[in-house]
Amino acid sequence: MCIKHFAVNNQETNRGSVDAQVDERTLREIYLKPFERAVIEGGAMSVMPAYNKVNGDYCSENEHLLNEILRGEWGFKGFTVSDWGGTHSTMGAMLHGLNVQMTGSNYLGKPVIDSIATGALTEEMVNEKVRQILRVRFAVEAIPNDVANTVMTSQPECQETALQVARKSIVLLKNQGILPVKADVKKIAVIGQNAVLKTQSGGMGAGVKALYEITPLQGIQKRAGEGVQVTYAPGYKNFPGRRWGAANAEPNPLVAAAIDEPADPELLTEAVALAKDADLVIFFGGTNKSIETEGSDRKDIKLPCGQEELVQALFEANKNLVTVLISGGPTDLQVLEPASPAIVQGWWNGTEGGTALAEVLFGDIAPSGKLPFTFPVKLEDSPAFAMGNFPDKSSGGDLFTLMFRPDVVKMTQAERQALIASLPKPVSKYTERFYVGYRWFDTKEVKPMFAFGHGLSYVDFSYDGLKVKAGKETVKAVFTLKNEGSMPADEVVQLYVHRVDSSVEWPVKELKAFTRVSLGAGEGKKVSLEIPVKDLRFWNENSNSWDLEHGKLQVLVGSASDDIRLTAEVTV
Repeated sequence: MCIKHFAVNNQETNRGSVDAQVDERTLREIYLKPFERAVIEGGAMSVMPAYNKVNGDYCSENEHLLNEILRGEWGFKGFTVSDWGGTHSTMGAMLHGLNVQMTGSNYLGKPVIDSIATGALTEEMVNEKVRQILRVRFAVEAIPNDVANTVMTSQPECQETALQVARKSIVLLKNQGILPVKADVKKIAVIGQNAVLKTQSGGMGAGVKALYEITPLQGIQKRAGEGVQVTYAPGYKNFPGRRWGAANAEPNPLVAAAIDEPADPELLTEAVALAKDADLVIFFGGTNKSIETEGSDRKDIKLPCGQEELVQALFEANKNLVTVLISGGPTDLQVLEPASPAIVQGWWNGTEGGTALAEVLFGDIAPSGKLPFTFPVKLEDSPAFAMGNFPDKSSGGDLFTLMFRPDVVKMTQAERQALIASLPKPVSKYTERFYVGYRWFDTKEVKPMFAFGHGLSYVDFSYDGLKVKAGKETVKAVFTLKNEGSMPADEVVQLYVHRVDSSVEWPVKELKAFTRVSLGAGEGKKVSLEIPVKDLRFWNENSNSWDLEHGKLQVLVGSASDDIRLTAEVTV
């Protein structure tokens, strides 16, 4: 397992040269914590440093990250490998923690041999790096040639796993009683290209060769069955984003020339006509994998290609409207939300995505996904934008694209290398510190469109009887969760903590534990959540070590960061 990108890789803009400047406490508590667990608890054997710099040094030659923390504090015994083109010097890489240059040998090839000859490096340094690589090679059992690649990977059990993951991920954001689809619905108008566009490919470096993919439209058509008419109209043009290779000779009437191109009158008219004649309209909006892609960041989170105008027209034509968002990140819903009695976040759910989505829409299963991030009302409410830290004014090419996509950059090797050398060297200041995501919105009292952890169901859940006990190693919370509805359903319960009368600065609350609980109709169950006491520590920048502040701790249990059902106090 190779974990990446280590660390603080939070922007694609100028990712090959930006210097992420972040204080040590925020670095430790927010940005290094997932890597620490992947190494110590998950047993990761290889780590890929990020393209960017952290506090002045490229991640591929960052003494603090690779030698002091990764190998020194966490005891990592595997090897590190740079991202493509992410190695920047021979001495920096050799002295400060890199094992493998990907790709090429201009830094960790002959220059290493030459440096040994001059005495700048020693053979023992090379031997140690080789030992670290071989340790992984011998730890991973090789697959015999007569076994490798002899069986197709997409087996029924793999497809079932894909279906289960998709089922559990879909988030019901809003529902004014229109979902699940009612039995008397006989005509369904499916509007929007995201109902038919496949998501297995698209985006730089992000495509996969899937055996098949059930689109949302296919899933709805199959589930609706006989007696229900399902019609479709594209509704809006699709913005292809960065174009690869030569442009098509003939213009495509369903492809937009710009992301902010207004609604197409003919497509809009066709969609509205279908909506007027339907019992139910299901509008598929959102983005695509060319808009949300590696190597670039979105300039805003507005819905592209006139989708806002279209959804308003659809709602005017038929109030029985469900919106399904197909995207990987949040979108601005200020216009769409009032025109949508129900909103579903459908993600890019892959092979069985259309099947799972149809099951949720028709009520075969209750939705149970929760948002892993906050939907802001507007982009400017988010911390990096509110603090003026992003976007940066400088611009330049993307390192990966410049090195490995000659069909895109259309330059000679010498021209590409010259442009790489001239990439801007911007600084990204993390002055919001640990007030990221819900921590920012809750602490600054900025109301979101949909909060972190939010996700509705077709049933109600009751929470009762919270009891909390603090021990030397863990804080344990126990309560009763009950499904008050008439169908089986899952609830993802969340435990947050709030420090009472703390002398240390903290966000107003932080998520410390969560679990998925499956309950039958009317079933109740005791739920237990534990917080390791070590996870309550903070990084003390005065002592340069982890420290635990003793005192009162308020434990908050609920269904979302803005939906707390139970509270209790305990002393740690």
